[in-house]
Amino acid sequence: MSGLWEKLHSKVIEITTMLENDGAAIPIGFSKEDVNLDAPKLYENGFDIMFCRILKEISMGMYVLHMTISYREDIVTLYKQLTDITQTYYNQFTQYLLEKDLLPRPNYTNMPKSVGYITDKAYMKGTNLFGHKRDQ
Repeated sequence: MSGLWEKLHSKVIEITTMLENDGAAIPIGFSKEDVNLDAPKLYENGFDIMFCRILKEISMGMYVLHMTISYREDIVTLYKQLTDITQTYYNQFTQYLLEKDLLPRPNYTNMPKSVGYITDKAYMKGTNLFGHKRDQ
């Protein structure tokens, strides 16, 4: 997660510079003074990664959406870079959670071994509640 902070911190500086150049007010956000690094952990290991993974799911869609309504080349480039960072870390978070068995795997489905075609008009027999079921 420290790697993610390093990548995103440089983007915060880039956004701050863009806002300053445009004469906009800089939003107030978390600074080192706002965080107590000596505070005890609130959650078990893995929650932080799971939470960041969910944020990355949301971010992927939002960055692409915002890119489609942006016309300035520097902002479009910024959203492309943020999307790339987000996809990279989403994958890393997912792989970490799978390795630690903290993320449930989807149900396994057997893949069909052959293709079949309907040759009889009685294929609808299976939908009649009172009739005979169709053959498998």
